[in-house]
Amino acid sequence: MAIYKYDNNRYHSFINTLIKEGRNRMSGLEKKFATKSKIVNYIINRESTSKVEISKELNLSMPTVLSNVKDLLEKGIIIETGEYESTGGRKAKSIGINPSYRYAMGIVITANHLGMVLVNLKYEIVKSERIRLKFVSDMSYCSQVADFATKFLDHMNDAEQKEKLLGVGISIPGIINQEQKLVIKSHALKLENYSLSFLEQAFSVPVYFSNDANAAMMAEDMNIYQNAIYLSLNQTLGGAFCIGGNLFSGENQKAGEFGHMILVPQGRKCYCGKSGCADAYCAAGALVGESKDSVEQFMQLLQNNDEKAEKKESYTIRMMITVLNLVYLVFCFTQIKVLFTEQNIKYSEFARKGFFQLMIVSLINIVMILKANNKNLRETEKQEKYKKTMCIVMVIFTLVIIISAFARMTLYQQNYGYTRLRVLVDLTLITEIILLIPTVIYILENKINLIKTYFVIIVTMYCIVNFVNIDKFIVKNNINRYKETGNIDLNYLIEMNNTDLVEQLLELDNTEFKYSEKLYSQSNIDKQLIKEKIERQKKMLDEYLTNLKKNLNETYTVAEFNLPKMRAKSILNNRK
Repeated sequence: MAIYKYDNNRYHSFINTLIKEGRNRMSGLEKKFATKSKIVNYIINRESTSKVEISKELNLSMPTVLSNVKDLLEKGIIIETGEYESTGGRKAKSIGINPSYRYAMGIVITANHLGMVLVNLKYEIVKSERIRLKFVSDMSYCSQVADFATKFLDHMNDAEQKEKLLGVGISIPGIINQEQKLVIKSHALKLENYSLSFLEQAFSVPVYFSNDANAAMMAEDMNIYQNAIYLSLNQTLGGAFCIGGNLFSGENQKAGEFGHMILVPQGRKCYCGKSGCADAYCAAGALVGESKDSVEQFMQLLQNNDEKAEKKESYTIRMMITVLNLVYLVFCFTQIKVLFTEQNIKYSEFARKGFFQLMIVSLINIVMILKANNKNLRETEKQEKYKKTMCIVMVIFTLVIIISAFARMTLYQQNYGYTRLRVLVDLTLITEIILLIPTVIYILENKINLIKTYFVIIVTMYCIVNFVNIDKFIVKNNINRYKETGNIDLNYLIEMNNTDLVEQLLELDNTEFKYSEKLYSQSNIDKQLIKEKIERQKKMLDEYLTNLKKNLNETYTVAEFNLPKMRAKSILNNRK
């Protein structure tokens, strides 16, 4: 089903098939057909909906919706799924797609197995089966697949299969040309330029061929995982991209051939003929080595602290580097998408979301730099020099990322003011920048204890933060921002309830809440609303300071009193 959903041409064909008007419709019915197709498309992508929602979301008149929904109900394409809570009057009926109206079959071909699955229109698995069947490149294999598929669908007769089965999706490990029905290359199946036409002819329904990793990615809900990577770890290393909720397949569905990125320059020989590919280091075969153990057996050895498994630490590190490369790739794609394709994005959204993305990437970078310099990853002298150079480049990139994150947070603070959390975030970024200095020394010399150095720096920064009056900094800067923009979150400043801030709050009180001339001159500003807002703020601040003065003039024990309270008491008693 996902194949139809994420392939636009086939998806429209699929909708056409559902409503049975797709190919032979008369020109006079084109508009009606398009409307009905739009309604079915809307319903199928929701758990349930209502006629009112359809009318509102699709911008259709209620009579048009009622007519089309009635027709779809009569045909059995959609069904009533329940009732909505009444707000008075007759309860509205909820409607949804009829899951059993049509089915789709999925077939997974591997070197030694054949997997089959049947799903309904709600993408629910109705039936599944996995059998042992060794792949061979002759006609007999196609016949066997067809026979197994027929037995799998034994609950359907021939007429039902033609009527209810929309099509078959077949996933194959390899580079697939869907238009020519051709396996360009498959290392797992040992194929090259293999025609799939015979396999297609074995079925009486439409057949769609897909790379196995792309098919697995489409099986996920890409509405939830808008930007994601699927990593396929089998005898070969592969995967798929989801960018902005859409499958990014590339030419011949090979965009996700991650296994052939260069991981170790001039490293191990890969089956593709190049040296140092990720596949040569991270595929399942590289994990188990020359032993005949399965991946599951290796994981058991690792759990039992077996010496054989412990030697595979380099595998874990290189897999982490591979994943990091992929994270970078998706990160770059999403940043480009936000910067150049997103419309009407708010400053706050841009700054806040972007900041956390950059923060995470920078932390991952630091961890990976440390891992890359692990003693278990010693290579040739030439490779070591290359690795050090790449780590230094990575440090520079990390610095750029941290500065970019700092800039985004500054942008956010300019628009919304300072808070404790935002200031602490700034200090965290400064700490990250400082941590990069010993990191560079470690990469070049590898003589310092980096963990201890990190610990000292972090503890030092923690002590500095505790000696700095962050609240005072926040209030002062927010007041200065108020004088420039006329905007202030007075509720937040009062909620801080720090007696050391009285002097700054009185400064705000003495401004008499006068907005800047620039703000007053704006034509869209209602001066009466401004006046009312000013009066509310003055009243709020006055009440807070009056109550604070009253509390400070009450009797305190020696243990309860301190210097900030004494200063605040003196200042408030002198307040006019």
